[in-house]
Amino acid sequence: MRIRSFPVVASIVMLAACGGSDGGTNPVRTIAKVTVSGSNTALDPGQTTQLTAVATDAAGATIANPGIVLWTSSSATIATVDQSGKVTAVSEGNTTITADAAGVKGSFLIRVNFSGGS
Repeated sequence: MRIRSFPVVASIVMLAACGGSDGGTNPVRTIAKVTVSGSNTALDPGQTTQLTAVATDAAGATIANPGIVLWTSSSATIATVDQSGKVTAVSEGNTTITADAAGVKGSFLIRVNFSGGS
């Protein structure tokens, strides 16, 4: 009697190939935290500042390519943000700029000063 083990071996190889890597030699790391930083927290209307988002894993190691980062402003009437993280101040008030990488969010508070127009 001859036992065919090919289907079992093929299944094990397929399962081993499916887990825990990016297709190369690097393990896939899950984003645990997004930190948003910038040099200016207070702007005058019309001024801009560039924010950056850094994604890290549970061990605190930076994830070099976290994928798409979506930027939003909690109040676009106070300050807007484009998809590169560039903030443009619009009118007086406070707004929170949020960077979302794979559902993990980090934020940065922006204050727009009173313009004192005539």
